[in-house]
Amino acid sequence: YHTYKYMYSANLREDVSNGLTIINDFVYQVTDEYLNDNEQAIIRGSLEDLTYETMQQEYIILKYYALRYISRNLAYDLWRKLTSVAQQSKLFPQDYRVKKKKIWHFVDQINQIQGEDNSEPINIPSLIIEGEKLRDRYEVEEHLFDCDAGESQFRAIDLHLGNKPCLVIQRSNQTPRIRQQFEREGKNLSSIGRHSQLPELKAYFAEEQHLYLVYEYISGIALTELLTGQPWQEYRVKSLLISLLTVLEFIQQHNLTHRNINPDNIIQVDNQWILIDFACLKEINHVHRSITHSTFTQGMKGYMAPEQHTGMATFASDIYAIGMIAVHALTGIHPCNLRKYNPQTGNKIWRNQVQVNDALSNIIDRAINYHFCDRYQSAKEMLKDLKSLPSV
Repeated sequence: YHTYKYMYSANLREDVSNGLTIINDFVYQVTDEYLNDNEQAIIRGSLEDLTYETMQQEYIILKYYALRYISRNLAYDLWRKLTSVAQQSKLFPQDYRVKKKKIWHFVDQINQIQGEDNSEPINIPSLIIEGEKLRDRYEVEEHLFDCDAGESQFRAIDLHLGNKPCLVIQRSNQTPRIRQQFEREGKNLSSIGRHSQLPELKAYFAEEQHLYLVYEYISGIALTELLTGQPWQEYRVKSLLISLLTVLEFIQQHNLTHRNINPDNIIQVDNQWILIDFACLKEINHVHRSITHSTFTQGMKGYMAPEQHTGMATFASDIYAIGMIAVHALTGIHPCNLRKYNPQTGNKIWRNQVQVNDALSNIIDRAINYHFCDRYQSAKEMLKDLKSLPSV
């Protein structure tokens, strides 16, 4: 067993309170009685990953108990009680056991059983795992940053490949939706094979309360940093479009949509553009290329296609995102700041902001058409038109 130190987020107190409420309500549903104050204090402390000694110091209600009594009597009886409640509910396996170190797992299981897929997920605290070895192979060296919805990213080294750097993405294993997304990302990326413009997925697996994806480490400059307000020249934008559409064509050949193409997820490495972040990757119907539907939206504001606001996406949705990136590069204006629309078509008006060759502008206009059926329907189709343009 490895001792982990929890990384406390700004929302930790709220997450712990939500976790306690879920357990308390579940107990009431089964027994018609809520947990007493001592029991709630121990659960709260366990959700915060406190030791029994720290709980005794932190919570007034436990202050006057002997530490041995808290751990060997109060806590021991509590875990037996919760185990019994789980078994009485007939919703858990008879061999299921509630334990202090598995308390977030108990919260997760209650959520699953009660069908909380579409509720706001609880952000189970991330773990600082610096110095730990995952699967006895990936040694975590540095915590990089935290993302929304319980995701953290770390730099690690692959001990089996001469300490080659890799990126470890850690997600909270908290709801069926997140696990399905994780499995889909791992399965789809494993199936499509290698491409020079995609980071290699080395492994994906679950451990304890968390899900892990291990990627090739990409070190470069995000496109966001290069879109500084100074308009790009046409030849540079055309080159960017061809590069992005080339890798998108590869993805679409496997009937997949990225659904979150934006400048943050495009990295320049040695004059090559790399597409990253596949958390929203999803399969399109193989025969009809039908719209995929989701209960939640994906994408960055300004680059996200209109239909994605209603939870739908097609191949043309990724085309829209790439087209808006081109508009941003050509005008130096973020798409959110292009506020004028054609009242008859719903299309954004941008050509009045910059002098651009009509042939290139027409291609971009088709890519960002408000109605997805009027856009390019594949990266291959748009790529063909771009490559037919004379050199600029």
